[in-house]
Amino acid sequence: MSKEQDIKTRRKFPESLFYSNYFYGICAVALSVEATLQQHFPLNGFIYFFLAFVTTVLYYGYPYIRKYQAISSNPRTNWHTRHYQLMRCNQVIMTVILLLSLVLFLLYHWKEVLGMTPVQWSLVLIFPSVAALYYGIDFSTAGTT
Repeated sequence: MSKEQDIKTRRKFPESLFYSNYFYGICAVALSVEATLQQHFPLNGFIYFFLAFVTTVLYYGYPYIRKYQAISSNPRTNWHTRHYQLMRCNQVIMTVILLLSLVLFLLYHWKEVLGMTPVQWSLVLIFPSVAALYYGIDFSTAGTT
Protein backbone atom coordinates (compact mmCIF):
# COMPACT_ATOMS: atom_id res chain seq x y z
CA MET A 1 0.00 0.00 0.00
CA SER A 2 1.41 3.39 -0.95
CA LYS A 3 1.73 6.24 1.51
CA GLU A 4 -1.06 8.14 -0.25
CA GLN A 5 -3.45 5.17 0.01
CA ASP A 6 -2.52 4.78 3.68
CA ILE A 7 -3.41 8.42 4.36
CA LYS A 8 -6.75 8.05 2.53
CA THR A 9 -7.55 4.91 4.52
CA ARG A 10 -6.74 6.67 7.78
CA ARG A 11 -9.08 9.52 6.82
CA LYS A 12 -11.91 7.16 5.94
CA PHE A 13 -12.07 5.54 9.37
CA PRO A 14 -12.92 8.71 11.37
CA GLU A 15 -15.41 9.79 8.69
CA SER A 16 -17.09 6.39 8.82
CA LEU A 17 -17.13 6.37 12.62
CA PHE A 18 -18.65 9.82 12.99
CA TYR A 19 -20.86 10.14 9.90
CA SER A 20 -22.39 6.66 10.15
CA ASN A 21 -23.59 7.40 13.71
CA TYR A 22 -21.56 4.64 15.34
CA PHE A 23 -19.95 7.29 17.53
CA TYR A 24 -23.42 8.34 18.71
CA GLY A 25 -24.08 4.72 19.62
CA ILE A 26 -20.83 4.51 21.58
CA CYS A 27 -21.71 7.75 23.39
CA ALA A 28 -25.20 6.45 24.26
CA VAL A 29 -23.68 3.33 25.82
CA ALA A 30 -21.06 5.36 27.69
CA LEU A 31 -23.68 7.75 29.05
CA SER A 32 -25.85 4.84 30.14
CA VAL A 33 -22.91 3.25 31.97
CA GLU A 34 -22.00 6.58 33.57
CA ALA A 35 -25.54 7.32 34.77
CA THR A 36 -25.91 3.80 36.17
CA LEU A 37 -22.61 4.01 38.05
CA GLN A 38 -23.32 7.49 39.42
CA GLN A 39 -26.61 6.26 40.85
CA HIS A 40 -24.87 3.21 42.35
CA PHE A 41 -27.11 0.79 40.47
CA PRO A 42 -25.82 -2.51 39.11
CA LEU A 43 -24.89 -2.42 35.44
CA ASN A 44 -27.30 -3.91 32.94
CA GLY A 45 -26.23 -6.85 30.82
CA PHE A 46 -24.61 -6.87 27.42
CA ILE A 47 -27.95 -7.11 25.59
CA TYR A 48 -29.14 -3.81 27.11
CA PHE A 49 -26.02 -1.95 26.01
CA PHE A 50 -26.04 -3.65 22.60
CA LEU A 51 -29.64 -2.58 22.01
CA ALA A 52 -28.91 0.95 23.23
CA PHE A 53 -26.14 1.11 20.62
CA VAL A 54 -28.24 -0.38 17.81
CA THR A 55 -31.26 1.81 18.57
CA THR A 56 -29.17 4.97 18.65
CA VAL A 57 -27.46 4.20 15.34
CA LEU A 58 -30.81 3.36 13.74
CA TYR A 59 -32.53 6.48 15.06
CA TYR A 60 -29.84 8.94 14.02
CA GLY A 61 -29.38 7.27 10.64
CA TYR A 62 -33.05 7.60 9.73
CA PRO A 63 -32.92 11.08 8.13
CA TYR A 64 -30.15 9.96 5.79
CA ILE A 65 -31.86 6.92 4.25
CA ARG A 66 -33.52 9.17 1.71
CA LYS A 67 -31.50 9.37 -1.47
CA TYR A 68 -30.01 12.80 -2.11
CA GLN A 69 -28.72 13.65 -5.57
CA ALA A 70 -27.47 17.21 -5.16
CA ILE A 71 -24.12 18.11 -3.69
CA SER A 72 -24.57 19.80 -0.35
CA SER A 73 -22.42 22.16 1.66
CA ASN A 74 -22.87 19.69 4.53
CA PRO A 75 -20.04 17.11 4.47
CA ARG A 76 -22.15 14.65 6.48
CA THR A 77 -24.92 14.71 3.87
CA ASN A 78 -22.33 14.28 1.10
CA TRP A 79 -20.81 11.31 2.93
CA HIS A 80 -24.25 9.69 3.21
CA THR A 81 -24.90 10.35 -0.48
CA ARG A 82 -21.63 8.60 -1.41
CA HIS A 83 -22.34 5.67 0.93
CA TYR A 84 -26.09 5.42 0.38
CA GLN A 85 -26.22 1.66 -0.29
CA LEU A 86 -24.02 0.84 2.70
CA MET A 87 -26.10 2.98 5.06
CA ARG A 88 -29.38 1.64 3.69
CA CYS A 89 -28.10 -1.89 4.30
CA ASN A 90 -26.99 -0.79 7.76
CA GLN A 91 -30.50 0.51 8.53
CA VAL A 92 -32.08 -2.75 7.37
CA ILE A 93 -29.72 -4.83 9.51
CA MET A 94 -30.31 -2.66 12.58
CA THR A 95 -34.07 -2.86 12.07
CA VAL A 96 -33.95 -6.66 11.77
CA ILE A 97 -31.88 -6.86 14.96
CA LEU A 98 -34.42 -4.74 16.82
CA LEU A 99 -37.38 -6.73 15.50
CA LEU A 100 -35.75 -10.03 16.44
CA SER A 101 -34.99 -8.62 19.88
CA LEU A 102 -38.62 -7.59 20.28
CA VAL A 103 -39.83 -11.06 19.33
CA LEU A 104 -37.41 -12.68 21.79
CA PHE A 105 -38.43 -10.26 24.51
CA LEU A 106 -42.12 -11.00 23.95
CA LEU A 107 -41.48 -14.75 23.95
CA TYR A 108 -39.91 -14.52 27.39
CA HIS A 109 -42.03 -11.75 28.92
CA TRP A 110 -45.44 -11.89 27.25
CA LYS A 111 -47.27 -12.41 30.56
CA GLU A 112 -45.72 -9.29 32.05
CA VAL A 113 -46.51 -7.29 28.91
CA LEU A 114 -50.16 -8.37 28.97
CA GLY A 115 -50.37 -7.43 32.65
CA MET A 116 -49.13 -3.87 32.17
CA THR A 117 -51.30 -1.01 33.43
CA PRO A 118 -52.33 1.94 31.24
CA VAL A 119 -49.79 4.13 33.04
CA GLN A 120 -47.02 1.64 32.26
CA TRP A 121 -48.12 1.48 28.61
CA SER A 122 -48.07 5.27 28.35
CA LEU A 123 -44.53 5.32 29.75
CA VAL A 124 -43.43 2.69 27.23
CA LEU A 125 -45.08 4.43 24.28
CA ILE A 126 -44.10 8.03 25.07
CA PHE A 127 -40.50 7.68 23.88
CA PRO A 128 -41.16 6.12 20.46
CA SER A 129 -43.97 8.66 19.96
CA VAL A 130 -41.70 11.61 20.71
CA ALA A 131 -39.01 10.10 18.47
CA ALA A 132 -41.48 9.76 15.59
CA LEU A 133 -42.70 13.32 16.08
CA TYR A 134 -39.13 14.63 16.12
CA TYR A 135 -38.56 13.58 12.52
CA GLY A 136 -42.08 14.52 11.56
CA ILE A 137 -44.84 12.60 9.93
CA ASP A 138 -45.49 13.46 6.31
CA PHE A 139 -49.25 13.73 5.90
CA SER A 140 -48.95 15.55 2.57
CA THR A 141 -48.90 12.27 0.62
CA ALA A 142 -51.67 10.59 2.59
CA GLY A 143 -54.59 9.60 0.41
CA THR A 144 -52.89 10.50 -2.86
CA THR A 145 -51.93 8.10 -5.59
